Amino acid sequence: MKKSFNSFGIMLGSLLILCCVALNANAAFQITLAVGASQLTLTDEVAGDQSLGTPGIISFNGSFAGYNFNFVGSASNTPGAFDTATLRIGTLLVEDAGAGAQLVRLVASATGYTDPTAPPMAFGISSASASSSGNTEVLASFKAFADQGNTNKTAAGGSILLASTAPVALSGGATSTPAGGIVVPINLLNPGYDLSLEIDLNFQASGGKVNTGAFTEIAGPESIDFPVPEPASMAIWGLGAAAMAFAGARRRKLTA
Repeated sequence: MKKSFNSFGIMLGSLLILCCVALNANAAFQITLAVGASQLTLTDEVAGDQSLGTPGIISFNGSFAGYNFNFVGSASNTPGAFDTATLRIGTLLVEDAGAGAQLVRLVASATGYTDPTAPPMAFGISSASASSSGNTEVLASFKAFADQGNTNKTAAGGSILLASTAPVALSGGATSTPAGGIVVPINLLNPGYDLSLEIDLNFQASGGKVNTGAFTEIAGPESIDFPVPEPASMAIWGLGAAAMAFAGARRRKLTA
């Protein structure tokens, strides 16, 4: 039996290879695994990354600190009319291989994003999903940030909060995702920023197994499905509102 609420889809892995432009070679992309106090950082196009030769993608299938991991992550920046800055961890399997109950954390971090910016206008769009297998008992949570510091992080953080979910208890095959994804407007963001996202899996007992994935992106108004007023339209609306207010004040003065 499974219980669920809506997500952008568990097929995040297939999205990793859609038409995206990998970050420039001088941009840093890394994924950090943490099991308890043990930590391993994988860097794009550096030994340990099992997708050498494909910049902007990090993959790993192996064991670390008593847990098995199998995942693909990507970072991309697509400038132009449909500008997006994207960071993903997809098709992620985490399984206890003898360490027992532990806090398992995965953090993706990438720097060098230049587009989109705000102003004129940008939105943060984030989503995550997790499902447990068998008798797994785990608390799952997710958060994502953008930051003008433009530095890599081993724990997600920054000046702009894009998403944050409270821990959700998963057991007996339960599935959890942020309902419909999380969308936030961004008021100020200059070229040269970083994105970071974090998946926390707090295993409550040994033998746990979880499938999960997450993404966060910054999108310009042309890249999203709901209508956003153009700056010129907003200015015209503002002038109209001011004119209406002036006319109302003038009428009140004439009738006084």
